[in-house]
Amino acid sequence: MVPDYWTLMLGRFLSGIATSLLFSVFESWMVCEHNKRGYDGHLLGDTFSYATFGNGLVAVVAGLVANMAADSHGYVAPFIVAMLPLSVVGLMVFFTWSENYGNPSLGDFSSLSKGFDLVRNDSRVAALGLAQSSFEGAMYTFVFMWTPALKSVEETQAELDGKTLEDSTSEHLGLIFAVFMVCVMVGSSLFKILAARRDTLYQIPLLVHATAFVAMGATAMFLENKMVVYSMFLLFETTVGLFYPAYGCIKSEKIPEEIRSAVMNIFRIPLNIFVVLLLLKIKYLSPVKVFLICTLAHGISFMCYYHFYTSTKTSTGMLPR
Repeated sequence: MVPDYWTLMLGRFLSGIATSLLFSVFESWMVCEHNKRGYDGHLLGDTFSYATFGNGLVAVVAGLVANMAADSHGYVAPFIVAMLPLSVVGLMVFFTWSENYGNPSLGDFSSLSKGFDLVRNDSRVAALGLAQSSFEGAMYTFVFMWTPALKSVEETQAELDGKTLEDSTSEHLGLIFAVFMVCVMVGSSLFKILAARRDTLYQIPLLVHATAFVAMGATAMFLENKMVVYSMFLLFETTVGLFYPAYGCIKSEKIPEEIRSAVMNIFRIPLNIFVVLLLLKIKYLSPVKVFLICTLAHGISFMCYYHFYTSTKTSTGMLPR
């Protein structure tokens, strides 16, 4: 609405803060409220699964609404429309949710300090955080890369020449995105099935990271075969649907309640560094190299989580049930 560069930068700065809160505060509050009400701890997995499924469903609907708003009133319209659900949800949270202060005796800096101490002194938590950061870093890079990766050489050249092809990938991006979100929903449903036995919960991320590694590696190897690329993208989105509920459950068991939000934000530091550095250099990298970097990131995720898994199993004699 305000065609000014610094206004845009302010919006991006506030958006960054909101994103950090979105991926830490809500999860921390839900876990605390779940435990405070005395619900069975095993039900946390169902809640995370439903949340991930709902995110995919809402994303599909939001994409369709945003597309209609943009077609009718321009590219600013979706942002205006988004203010309505954000305001409604904000009011619902303010008036109906109870507050969770964690440990009231700890100030903001004390919580952050204790969070860093936990990560520094417990290699298992550090490995878990690095595994999450590497996966999400590759995932956010994928968000920037999936559109150009699905376009043929002819489409890319036509766009550079300012020409419009009769049937191009760009005309179907909304549908492709909707299918991606359906795969996320499938992944969240698979989590419910796989996590039905508690002894398999800690094994699910091994499957997630290995599958994501294969999907990105195959994408880099067969980038010119768009059918293979699209299939690997669908496979990767399914792992995303498994990733969030699995990690949500594991973090709820491994990170202390009073510093959970602080630790989760610490996990986002390497994630943001990875994404910023890669995006600064992405124009100098070919798509194949970018997907190879994503493959490497998923390989690091697998190794870090494998360290967490084996060290947890060794130190406790058995994984939590």
